Amino acid sequence: MSNIYKETEVNQENTVNASILQHKVDKHETKLVKIETLKKLTVTLSDGKVFYADAESRIDLRDAIELGIELNKTSTAWKLAEDFNGSRIVEVTIDELKEASKLALMTKGNIVGAI
Repeated sequence: MSNIYKETEVNQENTVNASILQHKVDKHETKLVKIETLKKLTVTLSDGKVFYADAESRIDLRDAIELGIELNKTSTAWKLAEDFNGSRIVEVTIDELKEASKLALMTKGNIVGAI
């Protein structure tokens, strides 16, 4: 086997290894971007109210919906991610909480590739 052939073979192997390494780096960076996006996630309802939609907020939404149903409540005070009509603490309906929860789960699924 000639030295030129060996050198070509080594260069091809190095190129493949570099490509694999770059793919791993790209996947890692993509994962980090997804994680940061999920931490800052918000969703906007059709009426313009913006709800937090990070992991903790999705649990809070679910809990508030369940409690509201159990207590036969139709609305509750809620802290929004952005001012709505001049305030961040507003009265929201259980249906709005359901809509926010659904949008939050769908958006999360789109980000992580589950939907």
